[in-house]
Amino acid sequence: MHYKKNRGFVLWLWSILTVSFFILIILYFFPEVDLKISEYFSKSQKPIILGVMWLISELASIYFILIISFVIAVVLIKNNKYKFLAFYLTSTVLGEAIILLIKEVVQRARPVYFTNLGYSFPSGHATLSMILFGAIIFLLWPKYKEKSLLLLFIPLLIGFSRVYLNVHWLSDIIGGFFIGAIWLLFMSWIFFRGNGSKGLNTFPKN
Repeated sequence: MHYKKNRGFVLWLWSILTVSFFILIILYFFPEVDLKISEYFSKSQKPIILGVMWLISELASIYFILIISFVIAVVLIKNNKYKFLAFYLTSTVLGEAIILLIKEVVQRARPVYFTNLGYSFPSGHATLSMILFGAIIFLLWPKYKEKSLLLLFIPLLIGFSRVYLNVHWLSDIIGGFFIGAIWLLFMSWIFFRGNGSKGLNTFPKN
């Protein structure tokens, strides 16, 4: 895998993969951790915090993703970055399809209060937010380097909100991060192997 400008972020993605993988292994062998965390938040929820968590959760809703994707598409088209546009759109659209496929294969039930929302693993919000903001970081990395990593706090907040709201198990969130990171690695390899990526650093000056 050859990244002249994005190797730093690729290493971060591998770090996310490694950490989430080991946490998933732990949760697999100790499933009572999922249950204990779900029970804790179901008993300790506060109305004001619930409202805040729902707002944070909406950052990975289909409406927000469509809005931010439109903005990104306009910026990339304006700067003739069609390959990056293809990378971004393919990563997010096919990523959603993969989420739905895995949900149907695994068919894991959600916490008891939200069984009507469909299957639980992986968390679509966690997976999509990792893909969405990870792709944005990939585009920004050549110019902003580690500063762009601040965007990773958004998927983390979204993941926490889903656990707090008790619509997902913790392992759904960790699994979503794992799947999102590995999908980003795969898509970036497909689009940018062999010639590296100069990202937004090469936008033409007006």
